[in-house]
Amino acid sequence: MGFIGLLRSIFSDPQTVGLVFDVWGAYLLSRGFIFKRIEEIEAECYGHDLPNGREGLGMSGNLARSMRIQGLEARFGFIFLFLGFMLQGLGQAIPLCRLPPMVSFSLVLLGVISSYIYIRFQIKKMFLSS
Repeated sequence: MGFIGLLRSIFSDPQTVGLVFDVWGAYLLSRGFIFKRIEEIEAECYGHDLPNGREGLGMSGNLARSMRIQGLEARFGFIFLFLGFMLQGLGQAIPLCRLPPMVSFSLVLLGVISSYIYIRFQIKKMFLSS
């Protein structure tokens, strides 16, 4: 069967493609909470621009930027989870349904890359505008 055959069988099943979308959506939803370092959390809470880093608790501009970024990631995460659940439902409702493997692989790749680039672009824009 080989690697190419395995990829074809994986990406022809709508349930499997839906699972890939679900995993990416879950990553985007949890990224703002799970993958933060202590320094990033302190910067959000206290800020780095004050003489005494502990002043101005909760009044940091970093917190507002972080909340906007997390909101953006949450919207994309919800979209990907929703699409993933819809594809899984399609696979359950129509068991013989098959997707063209190159089309579904291209959609997954396009969705993951474009959402990542868009979020990075918005983050850069937020930091340049402040």
